[in-house]
Amino acid sequence: MELQHQNAALDKRLNQMAEQQALVTKSADESSSAASIHASNVPVSPHKLMETELKQLKSKLKNATNEISKHLTTIKTLKAEHQEKDEQIRQLQER
Repeated sequence: MELQHQNAALDKRLNQMAEQQALVTKSADESSSAASIHASNVPVSPHKLMETELKQLKSKLKNATNEISKHLTTIKTLKAEHQEKDEQIRQLQER
């Protein structure tokens, strides 16, 4: 019974991590759009503006990539724990 509870908790955590990953990706997309709107209001040379925007986008991409890597590692760990709990449940049910 406790293993089933742990299994359900792991499933819930896995779903939460997947949702967070989707939100991070969406947030990064929205941030880059907002940055280009804000930057277009500043009177700067187009070349300088593009360099600044490119730098910001690269930074955001790097941050989003790092965040996604963390989430993927967590998801991988949770999946392994989930499989382990499933195996324990199967073994207990066979007894």
